[in-house]
Amino acid sequence: NRIAIGAPGADRIPFDGRCAADIRGAAYVFARHRTLWVQEQKVDRLSGNDRECVFAFGVDVGIGRDWLVVSSPSFFASQVASPIAYQRSASGFVPRWTLEGRDVGAAVIEMTGSTVFTGFPFDRFFSTGEVALYDLSAAAP
Repeated sequence: NRIAIGAPGADRIPFDGRCAADIRGAAYVFARHRTLWVQEQKVDRLSGNDRECVFAFGVDVGIGRDWLVVSSPSFFASQVASPIAYQRSASGFVPRWTLEGRDVGAAVIEMTGSTVFTGFPFDRFFSTGEVALYDLSAAAP
């Protein structure tokens, strides 16, 4: 009864000299109420996150009963893609962990319950990729 939709081009931020492009992006969470889907929350990038050059937050999302994971790809090959895990609380989804990746590009996300699979298509040298598995119900992924 809940879906998440990524909007990687949402909330365009004007160029401020820190990044070549700074488009924050967002993920929208909707809940079904009878026959209608109602927006519950807009989730955007963590404020104060040291990865300022994120260019397509929300390019991929995964949602479960108590978890929301949103990909946050890097604009630069020297930085890594870092999906962010949000835990459901009474006030909505709140940031819990940054799931560290070792490769660049968008992290493809698949969720089953509190288990998250992320696939990074290629590494910094544009050769092989990897898959990472996280159990969000553990004390730390």
